[in-house]
Amino acid sequence: MNSSIPDQSNFDHFRFLRVKGSNYQIGFQTGKKFRNQIKNVVENSLRIQNLLKFDRKHPEKALTSEQLIQANFPQYLEEIRGIAEGSTIDYHTILLINLFHLYEHEDCSTVIFKSDSEILIAHNEDHNQIMCENSYYLEIHLPNDVVIFTHTYPGSIPGYSHGMNSHGIVITCNYVPDPIEDIGIPRTILGRWMLESNSIEQAIERSHGFTPRSGGVSYNIGSVNEQRVVNVEITGRDWALTEIEDKFFHPNHYISPKFSQIPVPDSKYSTTKKRLKRSKELFPIIEKSSQGALKILWDPDIFILPHAIPKKGIHFTFNTSVFHLKNHQIFTEIYSNQRNSEICDKYKMVELKKG
Repeated sequence: MNSSIPDQSNFDHFRFLRVKGSNYQIGFQTGKKFRNQIKNVVENSLRIQNLLKFDRKHPEKALTSEQLIQANFPQYLEEIRGIAEGSTIDYHTILLINLFHLYEHEDCSTVIFKSDSEILIAHNEDHNQIMCENSYYLEIHLPNDVVIFTHTYPGSIPGYSHGMNSHGIVITCNYVPDPIEDIGIPRTILGRWMLESNSIEQAIERSHGFTPRSGGVSYNIGSVNEQRVVNVEITGRDWALTEIEDKFFHPNHYISPKFSQIPVPDSKYSTTKKRLKRSKELFPIIEKSSQGALKILWDPDIFILPHAIPKKGIHFTFNTSVFHLKNHQIFTEIYSNQRNSEICDKYKMVELKKG
C-alpha cells in the first residue's frame, strides 16, 4: 500500500517529515528533525510558560493524567518520550505540552458540505502565532501499514489538529469549553487514537468511549469509503452525535441541542458566536464547492486576523485546509493565511485501504 505526496520538494510552504517505525522511533525522529522549532516554542511561548506555571501549582493533575495514559495508552507515552529525547527537551515539559486540557483556549472553524457525489470538509486552523509558525506536517507509516497525514504542533504527538489516514478517514477538531474540569485521558491522546481508526464508527467510538477523559472538543469525522460525515461533541462525561447531510458549520462552543445548557464563555476575545451567526447568513447564498467553503472561511467575520490576547500572545488564522472525499480518494488543498486563491500545497492519499 502506497501513500505519499508526489515529491517532498512540492510540499515546501510548510515543514514536512515522512517517518516510520515504532511509536518511540516516530517520536524520536520527529523531535530530532524539528528540535529547533520545539525549543523555540518551549522557550518563547507564553502559552507554554503559563502551562509550566500551572503545573508547578497543581502537579497532581499532570501526574494523574500520566498514570492514566501509562495504564491505557503506553505507546503514546513512548512517543512523547521519543520527542523529548530527540529534541533534547526534558520529558516532563513535552508531557505537559500533550496535556493541553490543563490550560485551554479558543480556536478554529470548520465547514462541511455533503452531496451525492462528494463530502467536503474545510477547516481554518486558528492558534497562537508562535505555535503555528513552528508547526509541521507528518506522514506517519505505522507498523500495521496504516498511514496518517496530519498537521502537528511542536512537541505534541498528532491528534490535536486535523488529519487523515489510509483507511479514508478525515478528522478535524474544534476546541469547545467543557465547564466540568475532569482529569483524565487528554484529547491529544484520544485524538491520536482516532487517527488510527479503520472506520467512521470506530472513530466515533474512540472519541467518547473511554473514561475518564478531559478537555472539551468537537470532532468532525468523514469517511470516503462509507460516504458518511458526522460531528461529535464531547465533554468529560457525555457526548452528542450529529449526522451531516447538507451544510454544516462548527465554531468553538457546543451547538448540539443536547448541550444547549452549556453556556458560551463571555469573553471580549471570543468570536465564536459571531462566526456561527455569519455562517448561517452565508449558507443560503453559497454553493457546495471548495470555492464556497473558502468564501465562508475567509469571510471577514470568520477569518481571524492577528490580534493580541493577554497571556497567550498573537492569535490568528494560520492556514486553511480543504479535504475532498470522493470516488474512494481523499486529498487536501492547503492554503496559507494570506487569503489568496493559490493552493500552497496539496496532499493526496494515492491508495486507500478498504475497511
